[in-house]
Amino acid sequence: MQEEIWLLNKGMQHSIERLLNKYWTTLIKETEHAIRKLHSKIQEPYRILAAKKIKQTKKAECQQNITAKCEFYTVNKLKEKLVKENAMIVKADKGRTSVIIYTEDHN
Repeated sequence: MQEEIWLLNKGMQHSIERLLNKYWTTLIKETEHAIRKLHSKIQEPYRILAAKKIKQTKKAECQQNITAKCEFYTVNKLKEKLVKENAMIVKADKGRTSVIIYTEDHN
């Protein structure tokens, strides 16, 4: 229940993002391409620095993926509850507020 409230409090504009593996492949290729344009004597140190930074970023993304999975799970639980109770989430008349209302009452 707390996770659902926490997710709803993020607002209607909140989106759950996951980085694609295609992103990592492109990042590595473009980084290597940029490093090859450097003088040959300094290429290897930059490769080492880039590899460390990419590993740090990938590790941080793994944590984000765990958060995204939790959020997807919570969204699915919310959907099930809304369908079961014949309710819906709508934007309130004023402000940036959302409300949960029975479908019959909304009509």
